[in-house]
Amino acid sequence: MRADQLRCRCLAVTYLVCVYFDLMFTEYAIFETWAGLLPGFVWLTPGGCAIGPVESFVYGWYFAMVFDGLFSVLVAGGRPA
Repeated sequence: MRADQLRCRCLAVTYLVCVYFDLMFTEYAIFETWAGLLPGFVWLTPGGCAIGPVESFVYGWYFAMVFDGLFSVLVAGGRPA
């Protein structure tokens, strides 16, 4: 199994664990937050289950690039970390 396939499977499993947590512990559910943060996400629909992990992955990479750039400029003085 290639590394990118393993990452995609881990992302999908993590997403399903979060959905399961929301279903089991409704008083701690965060699906309302997901609906606000992920455009097009609708709770417990096939489209929501497909778009949720994809948008989470894209936003994760976006924030990683932003914070890596900020770290490089502010802490490392522009040098690679």
